[in-house]
Amino acid sequence: MASSQFSRRTLAKLTLAVASGFSLASCSAESHTDSASASNSQQDSKNLRFAQAASVTSLDVATSSSLETARINAQVIEGLVAANLSTGQPEPALATDWTISDDQLTYTFTLRNDVKFHDGSTLDSETVRKNFERFEKLAHTSDLSSHAWYLTFFGTENKSEVLEPLISSYKAQGSSFIIELSRPSTSFLSALAQPAFAVCSTGIIGADGTLSSSPIGTGPFTVQSTENDTVKLSRFESYWGNEVPLDSIEFITIKSSELRFYKLTSDELDVYDQVGREDYVPLARSGYQTRTRDPYALTYVGINLEHPVFADPNVRLAVTHAVDASALVHAIFPEGSNTAVDYIPPLFMSRAEGIETLTKHDQDRAKELLKASSYSGEEVEFYYPTDVSLTSMEKPEVVYSSIAADLTRAGFTIKPVPIKWSDGYLDKVNATGTKRGLSLHGFTGSYRDPNAFMWRVLAPTLISAKALSALDASPKVKDGTIMPFSDVIELIQKADALDDLDERREAFKDASYHLMEHTVAVPIAYAVSSVALGKNVTSYSVTSTGIDDIAHADVQK
Repeated sequence: MASSQFSRRTLAKLTLAVASGFSLASCSAESHTDSASASNSQQDSKNLRFAQAASVTSLDVATSSSLETARINAQVIEGLVAANLSTGQPEPALATDWTISDDQLTYTFTLRNDVKFHDGSTLDSETVRKNFERFEKLAHTSDLSSHAWYLTFFGTENKSEVLEPLISSYKAQGSSFIIELSRPSTSFLSALAQPAFAVCSTGIIGADGTLSSSPIGTGPFTVQSTENDTVKLSRFESYWGNEVPLDSIEFITIKSSELRFYKLTSDELDVYDQVGREDYVPLARSGYQTRTRDPYALTYVGINLEHPVFADPNVRLAVTHAVDASALVHAIFPEGSNTAVDYIPPLFMSRAEGIETLTKHDQDRAKELLKASSYSGEEVEFYYPTDVSLTSMEKPEVVYSSIAADLTRAGFTIKPVPIKWSDGYLDKVNATGTKRGLSLHGFTGSYRDPNAFMWRVLAPTLISAKALSALDASPKVKDGTIMPFSDVIELIQKADALDDLDERREAFKDASYHLMEHTVAVPIAYAVSSVALGKNVTSYSVTSTGIDDIAHADVQK
C-alpha cells in the first residue's frame, strides 16, 4: 500500500511538472531579452528564493498578523531589541543596552548612533516615539487582526477595566527612549522583540498609524518590488550591523505543497516553508534536508461570544466536547504534532493537572449539554480559510470538515462560510459583530512566552464589551463555580510579573485552568511545521516562531 501511495504522489508531481513547463518555457524566452551585463550581474550575485504557502495580504506588519508578513518584515525593519535565534531571549538591536528600575517599571533604552533608514533618514529617539504612537493607535483599531499585538501594551478602544494597559507612558529623552509600565512584566522585552514593534521611517507613517508605502526600516534588506505574489528584497549597503552573505531575497507565494516540492527539486527554489505531510520521505530519499520546528503553532476554533447562541456557556461546552481533536490531529497533522488541551504549548511546562477533562471528546456529554442549553437548532455560521496552507494547519478545509462533522453529530446546525485567505480572512474572523458564530484559527507564537498564545486567543473577546458581559453573566460565575473572567485576566498578569521560572509555571497553570473553564475557544492542535532546503543552501537556521533569520542564510552561487 505504501508503495502505491508513493507512486500516486510521484505521478501528481510529474503532472505538475508538465503543467508548469509551459510557463517555465515562457519565462525562459523572456529572459533572453535581458541585457548581457544584467545576466552576468545576476550570475555573480547571491539570491535566495523562498516559497511561502500563504499570500501576503499586506506588507505592513502592524496591519497584518500573518506569519508571512512578519517573516518578510524581519529582514527589513528592526526594533529596540531582537530575539536571540537560539534562546529567544531579548538582545540588543536598535538599542545598544537598557536599564530597568528597581521596581521593574521603568525601562530606559540607549539608542545606537549613526543608524540610517533605507530612505537616508537617521534613527533618533523622536522617531521611536512616533512609532510607539503608531502602535497605540493601532491597538484601538479593532477591525485589524494585528491589534492583537498591541492590546496588552496599550489596552482596548473601549478602555475596559478588564485589561489595564501595560505601558502607562513613553517618551524620547536625548539619545534614550523611556517606557513606563503599569505593572512588572517578565515577558515585556520578549514581546517587544516582535516584528510588530519594529521601527519604521516616520515619513511613511500615516495619520491613522498605517504605512503609506512598503516598510522602510534600518534592516539588512530593502523592499525592491512587490508584484504577482512575489516580494523582492535587495541588500542595504549602508546597514549598520554585520555584513549579510546574500545580495537579494525573493519571497514567492506558492499555495500548493506539490508545486513547492516540484520547484525545489527542479532547482527553481532554494527554501520552502510548509513541507507537506507526504513529502518528507521523498525529500529525504532525494537527498534534500528538512528542518522541523518545535510544536509551537496553535490551531483552535474561535467562539464569537457576541453571537446570541454562544452567550450560553452550555453551548460553548458542547462545542468543546463534540470535537474529536485527537482523531483529527492523528489523521491530518504532521508527525510530531500534539493534541491541544489548552492554549499553551507543552514546551512551557505549564499544563494544569486535570485540564484535559475540560476539553475531553465526549459526544454523549456534548448532546446532554446542548439539550440542557438554550440552543434550539439555530443555524451557526462557521468561517474557515481557503486557498492557503498555514504552519498551524496544512489543509484548513479538511480540518474544518472534520470539526463541522463532529458538531453536526452533536446536534448543531452548521452553515459553512469559506473565505479566501487573500480576501482578508484574518480581519474578518477577528472583527466584532454577531453574524459569525465559529471560526477556524491558527498561528505560530511570535515570541517565546505563554503570553504570546493566551493574549492572541483572548484578543477578540477583550475588544468586545458584549462578549465580556456574556462571560460575567454566566450562571457558574454567579454561583461561584468558576472564577470571574476579570479575575482570570488578573491571574495571567500576576503570572507574567514573576521572574522565578518554577513559580511562573505554576502560576500559568492556575491561570490556564481557570481560563479554560470559560470556554472562549476550543484548542485543537499544537502543530509542527518544517522547511525544505535546496542542495545549494549552505547555511540556514530555523526558529520555533517561524520568523527565521533569512538575511544571514547563505547559498552557493
